[in-house]
Amino acid sequence: MRHFRILAFIICFVTISLSLISTVQTIIENNLSVNDVCFSSACVIEFSEKFTGSIEIIKAGAYILWIFAAVSGVYIALSNYINTLKSTALTGYINHLRLFRDYLQEQSENLKRINIGKIDTHIWYELAFPNAKQGDVNVSPLYLAAVQSVVKVFEDSSNKLTPGGGKFAYVEHQNRLANALKAFGIHITTMPKNDFTAMENDLILLLDSVNRTFAENVVELYKCERLYL
Repeated sequence: MRHFRILAFIICFVTISLSLISTVQTIIENNLSVNDVCFSSACVIEFSEKFTGSIEIIKAGAYILWIFAAVSGVYIALSNYINTLKSTALTGYINHLRLFRDYLQEQSENLKRINIGKIDTHIWYELAFPNAKQGDVNVSPLYLAAVQSVVKVFEDSSNKLTPGGGKFAYVEHQNRLANALKAFGIHITTMPKNDFTAMENDLILLLDSVNRTFAENVVELYKCERLYL
């Protein structure tokens, strides 16, 4: 607004200055004085003819000022509209993040093996909705890729089973799954097979629950074959 006021002042100043210069030059050239002032129709017509330049300068300045005011009004209205959109998008982002966090908390409480303190909600949320601050809560391709990386861990581990039921490298599987889950902000460590299997089951339930609620067309992990169990 301050810049607009300065420009408007400059337009007015230039217009008045040029008009005064033109008026003074006209008075000098026509040897006019106070005694020549009158307000009859003839005088007014003569005045308008002699001071046509000054009058046109004022008209031009007024026209420019009118255009400037119109453009300024449109700019201000557009700025207010954009600011309103940003404010609305930010409010929506905060509400959506809160909903996501509360849902994650609620679901975790129903799963005995899930420690919500080991899950960074913001990392999970930002992975799923990187454009949420702009009002876009569509799931990102990176999130879908992260889910697929978990699926790949299940597939690779199942494929590494030795025919005939030989020894399976459970620690290797646990490390691969831990690395895949880091993208979601989920931090897990290796542990005895039965404990890890129970936690893995709960994590699958949690991921599937979140995906069904906040996303579309995301593979359901519970349907994946896990032959190593």
